[in-house]
Amino acid sequence: MRQSMLKILVAVCALYSAVAAAQNADVAEVTMPKPSFSSSSSALPDTAAMLEDGASGGGAKSPEASMHPFSKVGIGVNVGLGGAGFEVATPLARKLNLRGGGNFFGYNTTITDNGITYTGNLQLRSGKIDIDWFPFGGSFRLSGGVEIYNGNQITASATVPSQQSFTVNGDTYYSSTSNPLTGNASLVLGNKAGPSFSLGWGNLVPRKAHSHFSVPFEIGAVYTGTPVLKFNFSGSACTTTPCATGIPVATNSTFQQDLAGQIATYQNDLNVLRLYPILSIGLGYKF
Repeated sequence: MRQSMLKILVAVCALYSAVAAAQNADVAEVTMPKPSFSSSSSALPDTAAMLEDGASGGGAKSPEASMHPFSKVGIGVNVGLGGAGFEVATPLARKLNLRGGGNFFGYNTTITDNGITYTGNLQLRSGKIDIDWFPFGGSFRLSGGVEIYNGNQITASATVPSQQSFTVNGDTYYSSTSNPLTGNASLVLGNKAGPSFSLGWGNLVPRKAHSHFSVPFEIGAVYTGTPVLKFNFSGSACTTTPCATGIPVATNSTFQQDLAGQIATYQNDLNVLRLYPILSIGLGYKF
């Protein structure tokens, strides 16, 4: 009996040892090595970069914040009171642009005023440089700058057919038959340069990455100073008709006084052009 009990006890111990060995083998198979962290590990996330991206809402930096000075160029064409023109702009800062351009226009016409026929030529030539400020970060802007060239002027030749009546400063004269009245006139619209101010909508260099086209609109004024008006007449005229010979107007004191009065009237009306208006609309494209 004792020998049987001893055999059973030995068998149980052997079975227990086998089970324990199997359990130890399973643990060894599933045991994972502890991770090794190093300051130079490339597997670690760039925490600083994540924080920087997170500052803008968890995405990439906005195109507006990443646009550097002179990094983009926008060009445009426009039409307005200065004629047809072009513009070029580039960013200086997040809300600032540098913009420059020029305008050109020419027109010939014939008009009759107070019995005098004028064949005139209108020439609009100008160029300016502006700083555009977008205070709200959108398309609305305020601009200040300098018109660096003002070539806006009108020139005209004047004629009065013989025996034709004409009026100068309210007095009536008649062009002579032997030496009909002729002359020339010029109007220079201010100084060669002057400051400008304007406001408008539209950015030639849109800050959005996928925006390329713009429709700029601008309204403002350029201070060019007092316009300069000149008249010169030659020929002969009378105060009665018929007028065969008449008196040369260059030496006729009454005529010269009337001419000076007429020029003063015109000059007073033209003084409003000391502030030459800016009004234009255009189309732009950003490269």
